[in-house]
Amino acid sequence: MTVSTELSHEEYVGNGVTTDFDFRFRIFESKHLIVVVADSDGNETTLKNGTDYTIVGAGSYHGGKVVLNKPLAQGWKILLERDLPVVQETDLRNQGKFFAEVHEDAFDYLTMLIQKALGTFSLSLRKPTYLSNYYDAKGNRIANLAPPKLGTDAVNKDYVDNSIKYIDSKTLRVNDKDIQALPSAEQRRNKQLGFDNEGYPQLLDPAETGSLGYVFVDSFEKGAEITTRYQALHFENNGEYYRWDGVLPKKVKLGSTPSNSGGIGVGKWISVGDSVIRSEINIIERNFNNIFEMLNSSRTRNEQKVFVGGYYEKTDGGAANWHRNTTLDGGTYTGLPVFLNGNIVIYSPSGFAYVLDTPLVTQTIDLRQIGAKESEHIDHIFSVATSYCKSSKNVKRIVIVGNYTHENPLVIPERVEVDYLNYLSSSTTKVTNNTSGLPILTGGYGGDLVMDVDACIILDHGYGAKINNFNLKCNAPNSVEHGIYHGFTREVVIADAIGRIGEKGDDKLKKLNNAITAQQGFFHLYGNVTSFVNKRVWNYIFNSKNTGCNVIRIRQAWNYGAEESVMKFQGSTSVSLGQQYCEGTNGQIYEFFGCTGATCEILSIDRHECNSIAPVFRSRNSQVEFGAITINAITVKEGDIGILFDHSSSGGIYGCLTINGITARPNDRNIENLTTLVKSRDNCVIRGMPIPPIGAIGNIGGSPNSLWSAEKDTGIATTDQNRTLISSYESQASGIRTTVANSFRSIADKEGSTVLSSSLVRSGTGYEVCGGFGGSSGENISSANRKWSLDSSNGNIKAAGVITQGASFSDYAEYFENAEYGVIPLGTIVELIADKIRPANGDEFIGVISGTAGIALNASSLCWSKKYLTGKYGEPIYEIINGHKVRKENSDYDPYIDRYGDEIYLSREERPEEWSCVGMMGQVYVNVSNDVSVGDYICARNGIGIKSKVKTRLKVMEINEFVAKCLLI
Repeated sequence: MTVSTELSHEEYVGNGVTTDFDFRFRIFESKHLIVVVADSDGNETTLKNGTDYTIVGAGSYHGGKVVLNKPLAQGWKILLERDLPVVQETDLRNQGKFFAEVHEDAFDYLTMLIQKALGTFSLSLRKPTYLSNYYDAKGNRIANLAPPKLGTDAVNKDYVDNSIKYIDSKTLRVNDKDIQALPSAEQRRNKQLGFDNEGYPQLLDPAETGSLGYVFVDSFEKGAEITTRYQALHFENNGEYYRWDGVLPKKVKLGSTPSNSGGIGVGKWISVGDSVIRSEINIIERNFNNIFEMLNSSRTRNEQKVFVGGYYEKTDGGAANWHRNTTLDGGTYTGLPVFLNGNIVIYSPSGFAYVLDTPLVTQTIDLRQIGAKESEHIDHIFSVATSYCKSSKNVKRIVIVGNYTHENPLVIPERVEVDYLNYLSSSTTKVTNNTSGLPILTGGYGGDLVMDVDACIILDHGYGAKINNFNLKCNAPNSVEHGIYHGFTREVVIADAIGRIGEKGDDKLKKLNNAITAQQGFFHLYGNVTSFVNKRVWNYIFNSKNTGCNVIRIRQAWNYGAEESVMKFQGSTSVSLGQQYCEGTNGQIYEFFGCTGATCEILSIDRHECNSIAPVFRSRNSQVEFGAITINAITVKEGDIGILFDHSSSGGIYGCLTINGITARPNDRNIENLTTLVKSRDNCVIRGMPIPPIGAIGNIGGSPNSLWSAEKDTGIATTDQNRTLISSYESQASGIRTTVANSFRSIADKEGSTVLSSSLVRSGTGYEVCGGFGGSSGENISSANRKWSLDSSNGNIKAAGVITQGASFSDYAEYFENAEYGVIPLGTIVELIADKIRPANGDEFIGVISGTAGIALNASSLCWSKKYLTGKYGEPIYEIINGHKVRKENSDYDPYIDRYGDEIYLSREERPEEWSCVGMMGQVYVNVSNDVSVGDYICARNGIGIKSKVKTRLKVMEINEFVAKCLLI
């Protein structure tokens, strides 16, 4: 045989599926072939025969194939190369038998060695011909070059990069566009470098631009010609410099003076020397640590700017810019500023006036800038700030940082915003019951409005006032009457982010009587308000002409402690309450009187005490709609009676009350002396049902035969141990913590049991949720009528009917631990190694990694698998605790607890690197090679399905992009 091909190596590119790669040349033995793979970055790895691949066809004259244990990744390259040791192993003896094949193999071996040498030589860096004076790398990189030493040495990339970096570090450069070369030295002489509108270099004449100041050209005595405004001429007689302010050019004769060559003044010679510089020094800014250093300074000139680092001391938050103003001199020193002629002015002990410069960008006054001090009342400071903001065209915002006290109401003018920035660290506390002293507002859209009231904040008459992030407190001899009191206001924004009124606790002096009071106005917008009050939170009442406010929007409110009425709205239209949360309240939750278009998304009530003074929910001649009402722990004052709903139209045109849902969670299901009495039920609807005229709390929201009830014809809750009946007929909840819901003649008499949607069913065991049907009539109530049961004590689920799957889950699976750490991909065929799994080879597989399991066992989804003890056959071990049969806990169980006290546990399905879900029966999806067809049986090679010549447990049903849907039996 001859060596019929010059091939001694093969190259391929992987597609992520193929494992077989042919070589078309002869090798004598498997060890004479080397296999090298290169990843997408060019990193090479030499594979091992028997470990990473096998060889078929060693010794064949036609070549053979290399079979990898796993597919070559997409884009990776593989090299199959013959590599013979340079030896001569043929021994020809005297008188021996010289077979032709022995000679041919010896010559073939030599030929192959020559091919190897030529192949190795072809990989070298070579000159194309003997005449060439260069080496051709054929487009390949030359790696591992040493740094150059001589000027003719080749250089590596690091050397080039470092050289460029070194040059760049000492060069002015741009990175966004190419820059043209500068003109010649002659053109650059005495010029300055600048840039045009496009960012390109441009030569500028300093004498024309003035960018380098004045350019001095000789003197009057020597004569000169002035051609630009920035040329200055020296007058040697007095040492001054002058520029020409008249028509250019200007010729100055030899021996001239400023006076005889044009004169001095505007349009003539103007001095630019020392005297001008001295006058400009007066406007340089001076710096002081605090306001009192500034006031005690005697060298500050008129209009000179001053910066103080703080008001009382540096960095106390009072840093500000001021300027000296001699036209306002003559005032009295008090240590605090005053509002004067549209300015905030402070006087020194000498009567010198300084004016505050408010920032143009923030347009804000911080009270600390004008002397606010936590140990002093801020009434005067706040008045100065609001007066200035009211008169200013630009500054309309006041910032309060810190905790301050005040004696009189703080009045916010129209279009002024007050921001406390952080309600947790900033507050104002009213310490007296002083009233504002403001006059009565007359006329307008309603009757006269009293403004001389005791309040923390008063929003004065007008538009656009704002107050945000506030914390309003009081500690006066008597409870302060109002938290926020509206004048006739429009388009006001209150607590857009958050706001707090009053303090929690039992001290009534630290709570406001009324959180927010208004009698006139339009468009009142509230964000998030928390209130601690004695009487009312939302106190929107009639004015003197029996009209009220329009368009009130409240996003969220948390209301605590109101003893008269949490929400009182009289004569108001378009009232939109978002979420209202009421806690620890007494008497009345809401009162709507003559209101239209009132809505409330959610009303949540916790710990409310009813009494006979007023109904809990009261409306008169009003349109009111509630999205939902939640009642928790409602009680009646001892020895008193209570009415829940009192709604009527009293002959008025409005009388609509709609409540879309009520959830009641009182402490006692049967609240004595509380009824849902409604004097007039005109257009009064709860969940589409008329309110019954009288009944127990359980009748809220439905007919007499539904929801919570203690009526005999509805059901029986025989004790006070949290037994619940919901929408059930002639049923009983007689065990501790039991419930019967939506059922007919059913009984929950075992502790912790629940019967749902059933007929003639009795609970079978404690801590069971069950349901069933024993007929539509009769008296045979039995646990044998159960059709399904959920046992909470041990986790057992039982059913008498069929369990069906409605989703695309199609196989039965179990969880197995991975033999090696790491995720095994979906669709991989796996086999067992002891009790662990790995990608399979052959047909001894147990299943396929599945993502479509309808039943998945051994997942330990709820807790550690060994939390409870089992017998030697794996059966559960039980014990009896308090009469209940429960699983016995393993004494070695030690749960991992986080810092909040919660147990941390990850189920096996949440640890795919350690555990895999193996489909073992049913329809599964399998990764297959490209030669597999529909109808084939498949076996495995490195977890990939390949065509099998014999029948296996996997049969292909359909194929889509190398993924086969198979039946696993």
